[in-house]
Amino acid sequence: NILGSKLFCTSEQSLTSQKRLIYNGPFGSMLSILKKVSVFSCGCTIIGVPLLSAFGNEKMSPIQRGAVGFTVCAFALGTTATLHFVCKPYITKLFLIQGSKEIEVHTLTLFGRDKITRLEGLAEISPAGDRVFSCFQNRAGTPFYVHEEEDMWGDTEFYTKLMEIIRPEEEETDDA
Repeated sequence: NILGSKLFCTSEQSLTSQKRLIYNGPFGSMLSILKKVSVFSCGCTIIGVPLLSAFGNEKMSPIQRGAVGFTVCAFALGTTATLHFVCKPYITKLFLIQGSKEIEVHTLTLFGRDKITRLEGLAEISPAGDRVFSCFQNRAGTPFYVHEEEDMWGDTEFYTKLMEIIRPEEEETDDA
């Protein structure tokens, strides 16, 4: 249906015009590719290694082949899980929704696809806890990471307000 897809494109364009990009993570596309490659290689390992273990070198006992296969599969799963855990908070894009205080946060899923989280504004943000590779979190405790260099931001006012929230101790020491 050509008419239906035209209407969809028009509504998508109007949604895009209501958002203003204020931060674009420099490693977003690279990280997306890395996650996709990691999941693909993990899948190939999970499928291929048991087959190789079952039909591989007959000089090895079945227990030895099983141990090698298990070790390789565990390593593949472990590295993919670690990559996902470490990179999950990384913000690829940050948008301000025009006419409201809402913030649209783009991160990546395990498969390197876009995941969108909407925040009600800066009031929903607090400094991150003890989690590695995170700068701030929302009310639900979801951690997020952004680069804190000012030249990476398209909105200096938003950047300043965010840094005041996520680095409160630095503000206090500057005043003293």
